[in-house]
Amino acid sequence: MNQPLPAFLAFFSLLLLLGWRWPKYLFAIWPVTLLVLPSMRTLFGGAPFYWYDAVSLTILARLYLNRELAQWPATVPHWHRWFIGAALVLGTLVPIVRYGFGPEMIWILAHASMAWMAYAIGVALYIAPEGAKYRQLLVVGLLASLSITAIIAALEFGNESLARTFNAFFFRDMQGQVVMLEDVGAALSSARVNGPHADPNTFGGTSAIVCAVALLLIGQRSRQLAWLALGLAAVAVAATVSRQVLVAAVVGGLVVAALGTGRARLRVIGAAGILAVVALTGGVAGHWGQRLLKW
Repeated sequence: MNQPLPAFLAFFSLLLLLGWRWPKYLFAIWPVTLLVLPSMRTLFGGAPFYWYDAVSLTILARLYLNRELAQWPATVPHWHRWFIGAALVLGTLVPIVRYGFGPEMIWILAHASMAWMAYAIGVALYIAPEGAKYRQLLVVGLLASLSITAIIAALEFGNESLARTFNAFFFRDMQGQVVMLEDVGAALSSARVNGPHADPNTFGGTSAIVCAVALLLIGQRSRQLAWLALGLAAVAVAATVSRQVLVAAVVGGLVVAALGTGRARLRVIGAAGILAVVALTGGVAGHWGQRLLKW
């Protein structure tokens, strides 16, 4: 979803203003750009700059300039440094030696590094002086994102016309995507919803991970918000009809059941119940049956 340079400059100016005066609101914007608008980008020459990377960059600049990561816990490894270092050596320098230099290598390293720097942002949620406010606004952004994607999933499932409309909105500048194929794109997306993402596995997996992060941040403070996150994620996961997501959810549920508290186990049971109800009442049970029979 390519956006012109003036639109990006206006958006980035807003981010800089928030980072300077009201940085906590960046944590509400961040998940929305990442989960609801992952294809939004601006091209600089032939290189795309994704808007969620702009939000990440602004957050990181604020954290480092304000020294909010200075008190990094001694027991917490700097995993982001290890991953970025490994990518630099194995994913950039070694390929340059073997295949020669290509400018896209620098872009890939920079884009991947921004993703790994999310680890530092996550640590900041608990060590920064304003960490409690950051966590609160991040939960708002996560729940807003889950709400929007659940609505998209509910509208897109079983409706080829709406599936075609959503695909045209999110991927209109990415004609190489399977979901944009004229003959089969809408049919595939209505049978296995991909939402704002290019494929149903990514959409379902992202929804499940977002739900887990939201539950971690909510903790024991609000049962209502916890069940809301579970319900919204269940809608998206059920509509994707993704076996990969199902396996991941089962493994995660077994881990929680084995190691978690009684309340955590109750939530796992509740999540399974919500997913089953959504599948049975939303008309997706048949699709799941067909997918599972292909295993």
